Amino acid sequence: IGAVLVDGDQSVIQWYFEATTVDGFRGRLDELALYTWKDGKIAHERFFYDSVAMQGVLLELNRIH
Repeated sequence: IGAVLVDGDQSVIQWYFEATTVDGFRGRLDELALYTWKDGKIAHERFFYDSVAMQGVLLELNRIH
């Protein structure tokens, strides 16, 4: 987890996901998650990421699998 920002009933969390396949391919996704809270629970969430970078990871996974 990276930065966490809170303002009223909304928060933004910077997430980093890394995964390695059994054959050694490593992929990473950097994402911002926007959460809206109501009564202590997540009422709405929206995710933002670099779709071009994600497409490259998916293309490479398809190529090797």
